[in-house]
Amino acid sequence: VAGNIGCGKTTLLRLLAGFNSGTSGEITIGGEQMTGVPPHLRPVNTVFQRYALFPHLTVYDNLAYGLKIKKVWTPILDEEGKQVLGIDQDAIDDLVKEKNWYLKHDPNNAAEIAKIDHDIAEYQNKEVPLFAYRKLTKEEIEFFAFSAANETVPDYQLSALLMAIYFNSLDGRETLELTEAMAHSGDMADLSAIGGIKGDKHSTGGVGDKTTLIVGPIVAECGVKIAKMSGRGLGHTGGTVDKLEAIPGFRTSLETNEFTEIVNKCGLCVAGQSGKLCPADKKLYGLRDVTATVDNMPLIASSIMSKKLAGGADCIVLDVKCGSGAFMKDKESASELAAKMVEIGKGAGRKIAALITDMDTPLGHNIGNSLEIIEAAETLKG
Repeated sequence: VAGNIGCGKTTLLRLLAGFNSGTSGEITIGGEQMTGVPPHLRPVNTVFQRYALFPHLTVYDNLAYGLKIKKVWTPILDEEGKQVLGIDQDAIDDLVKEKNWYLKHDPNNAAEIAKIDHDIAEYQNKEVPLFAYRKLTKEEIEFFAFSAANETVPDYQLSALLMAIYFNSLDGRETLELTEAMAHSGDMADLSAIGGIKGDKHSTGGVGDKTTLIVGPIVAECGVKIAKMSGRGLGHTGGTVDKLEAIPGFRTSLETNEFTEIVNKCGLCVAGQSGKLCPADKKLYGLRDVTATVDNMPLIASSIMSKKLAGGADCIVLDVKCGSGAFMKDKESASELAAKMVEIGKGAGRKIAALITDMDTPLGHNIGNSLEIIEAAETLKG
């Protein structure tokens, strides 16, 4: 139950649990009359902010536990239609996490640790019917994305599915379909009026990252049309649009026909993203930020790639930064993100490649919007 301070959240829970008595009216749970039934006989459990159901989980994880375990299972069948048996690895993994908590926080609790070891051994030596999570259908994913864009579904329902995705993840097919649904939730750039091959690049961001300002003109001079829609800074990283707007009088908000005309004439145009581009992503990213569901690879990859697909380019180069100044701090997570985005791009029929580049030190010598513009210009002059 969520709400403003003083709105009656605690009173409502206490009424449901039987700790408080109402002055009038009735309380029914599951269609059964509960008025006058003592607390210990009511089919409810309540979790308040100061209490945790499981000692090895944080308060946050306890409150999210119901969403985590609320999965739709389908049996795994063999070619003959018989249910497949195997080791329940999910149960073993949960027990290992519980044991690790005790080893760290209560290492002298030998009895509990021994019991967990016994349970792990039992699971390792026992085959049980195997189940898989039911996957989201394309129709469900599209409904989710379009509802987010049109704001026809309440935030708490969108947040519930984001939390489920955070815990259970998405497979390759689901991630691609979510990306395409978010891309089509708003305007899709039509670059057909631009002749030749249209290219785009994306950097995951870093410090002093002025790659677009230098690589863009060089590639355009080689004959590739760069029709790039860039974003603004995110966190500590600088945005290309912010840097360009440090030039007095420079406009990054362009109409489609003006954008197309510049690309055809100069071979390169960098403009700000339209407010109608990927509205589903804009909505969901805001919810992810306040529900602690940002750190999830399928959601990160689909967020980035939805905007790249909506941008309309034929080929895309991804610059995945890795290091202390980047969002991806280690090579493993950078490689995982790069692989997922390349998989999405290929699934959407785009030519795509990814590079993992170092961001343990700033790029170049200058940091700051106007200083980076100056350095880029000097670099291009040789």
